[in-house]
Amino acid sequence: MKRALCLLLITSAAFLMLELGCGKEKVQPRNVPPSIERVSFTDENTNSAVDAGDKIIVAFDRHIIVAANLLTSSVFELSNPSDSFGTSPAITQRSGHALTITLGTSASLTVDGSNYITSQIRIKATVPFGAIKDMTWGTSVTGGGTYNSIEGRLGYKAPRLLSAVYTDVDSSGGLTQGDTITVTFTGNVSVFTAATYPPGQTFVLPVDWDGFGSGAYAQQTAPNTVVITIGSGAKFAVSGLHQVGVYGIDKPSGIDIAIKIANGRLTYDVGGGVKITVPPAVVDIQ
Repeated sequence: MKRALCLLLITSAAFLMLELGCGKEKVQPRNVPPSIERVSFTDENTNSAVDAGDKIIVAFDRHIIVAANLLTSSVFELSNPSDSFGTSPAITQRSGHALTITLGTSASLTVDGSNYITSQIRIKATVPFGAIKDMTWGTSVTGGGTYNSIEGRLGYKAPRLLSAVYTDVDSSGGLTQGDTITVTFTGNVSVFTAATYPPGQTFVLPVDWDGFGSGAYAQQTAPNTVVITIGSGAKFAVSGLHQVGVYGIDKPSGIDIAIKIANGRLTYDVGGGVKITVPPAVVDIQ
């Protein structure tokens, strides 16, 4: 009976966290390695070529810790032997659940006749211990599995989160239902509906116990803007600067693209009626 009650309480708490926008990374199982959720290519200079400075953004299914000075070649491999990350590619972390590979000189990826990336990527069968690990449990990634498609098209730079600005609508001096967070992107995006929707379907608040509140909703108000209206019981901190990897309760809050975002929920147009999911990139809530 006690065990059943504990399971019920844990399950109820998990559902409440998701309802409030706390994010699925809070309910990942223990001792299960992080896995790749989605991979994006962005042509940073929009010159319709794969070259130095272009980026591959690898999103995982939860918050991760990336080891310092990690070598791309020690962790990742591409499916086509002629593909290459280039000379001295760099790995950085600009999101709690994603890392960015900045391609080096003489980088090469395979594309089709319409300039869509057809290369695939995976974690190598053997990687340095602790190279990438679960933020909560410290479980390291394992590799050697199936390759992951890289979404992207030459000539198109993926839009990323640019800013998130909180407005105290009722001038109460605190978070109250009806206050807003205006989320702006670096380029045009498309949300799956013109109507309002639960913000947790496209966004996540990475700091522990932060949430949009019960009854919160979001709506796209401009080609590069989504406004989130917070609900009752919302929790996040506006003061201070959010940092990737700093998620303790009451730490400065950020906002990011949802971790397990469904296809079509938040996309950008790459022509020909094709839309690609916007990659993660956390920003501070100001």
